[in-house]
Amino acid sequence: MIGIAERYGVSRQAVHGWLRRYRTGGLDALADRSHRPRRCPHQMPAAVEAHLCELRHHHPGWGQRRLAHELARVGIDPPPGLTSIYRFESPRDQGKRSSLMLGQLGEQICMNRVPSWREASGSS
Repeated sequence: MIGIAERYGVSRQAVHGWLRRYRTGGLDALADRSHRPRRCPHQMPAAVEAHLCELRHHHPGWGQRRLAHELARVGIDPPPGLTSIYRFESPRDQGKRSSLMLGQLGEQICMNRVPSWREASGSS
């Protein structure tokens, strides 16, 4: 194993990993795989994003605390943290949100048509 690892410039742990993948899945298992995470547990749900965007659209002067209070008041429990609300779309960064903060609704949320949070969550 050490000779093979040295010849290809990889660690012996990498060679053992390749062998394990080959034994369980054959040649197909050795294909390159994505390193992208399968999920993002701290990401805001799309319905919360939509409601937050709706609140920001109708009340641009409200700060993070008021927005968090309003989210809690309509039953979003627990509401996102103050920093998450600020980063979602701060007044100085209108339209320049981090791609980490975008959920399933993506660019549709804060563009010309702002869907209601009930519409986004599937509620009627």
